Amino acid sequence: MELSLSYSKIKNWRFCRQAYYYAHVARIEPKKKPKPLELGSSVHHMLEAYRLGHDWKKVHAQIKAEYDKLFDEEKEHYGDIPSESMQIVTGYIDQWKDQDRGLIFRSIEQEFGPFPLVPGVTLSVTPDAIVEDTMGRQLLLEMKTGRKLPDENFHIWNLQTLIYVWGVRQAGFNIEGVLWDHIRTKVPTKPRVLKDGTMSRRILDTTATVYIAALEEAGLNPDEYEDVINVLKGRKEFYSRVKVPVKEKMLNKLMGDVRTTASEIRDFQESHITRDVSQMKCPKCMYKSLCEAVLMGG
Repeated sequence: MELSLSYSKIKNWRFCRQAYYYAHVARIEPKKKPKPLELGSSVHHMLEAYRLGHDWKKVHAQIKAEYDKLFDEEKEHYGDIPSESMQIVTGYIDQWKDQDRGLIFRSIEQEFGPFPLVPGVTLSVTPDAIVEDTMGRQLLLEMKTGRKLPDENFHIWNLQTLIYVWGVRQAGFNIEGVLWDHIRTKVPTKPRVLKDGTMSRRILDTTATVYIAALEEAGLNPDEYEDVINVLKGRKEFYSRVKVPVKEKMLNKLMGDVRTTASEIRDFQESHITRDVSQMKCPKCMYKSLCEAVLMGG
């Protein structure tokens, strides 16, 4: 029987064999996901609808409806995801709507594959999008959410994207680079109205969209704060796009490593599954509680 792999399976295998077994063999679903993952998923779903030309606010309404079904303690755990996701997506659209007119989306959340990797193993990929820029270059668009925007090392040492480049090229696309689309999941700070009735001109950890909304809410004229708004529009504290060319030698060598991992997964036996117990890894693992229960006899 042919083994079908994805990036998540490769990542989990390299992270911990036991985590791989729980996720992809036993198919045990963690009860709760970390808040950033849920918030990031909400943002992804809303922006996917936006790019497809659908009503992304309907997607938001569905997210809110599901959120409203949660118990109070669950809402406290996750935070106000409907409100936060709405602010993040609204700011994103305001930030990039002009530049997006120059992009042609060739695919959005489309699965490509399976493609032969090693004997008995195939690999499929599902990139966020494939776009063509104003110069006719085909780029892999990868949207990433997080509390902080990453540095350039993130763009270089990212195996997932290199695997996606390989897979999409197998499908016939001439991918020349990656357009990194970063979104910060911290809600922008709302500026405050001063005692004299004017808005603070202090440059906060916020966006032009939030600043303008606060002005309008306070009945103030945004034109009188154009200097602050222009500064905020020029900042890349919440939304950032970076184009990075494909490093061909690096791609070829790392895909060789991926083939080695694929062979290991193909040949593994359940009786040989081991845990990679680590102070660095275990606290981050979604199966930490399960492993603790098994190891301590619970």
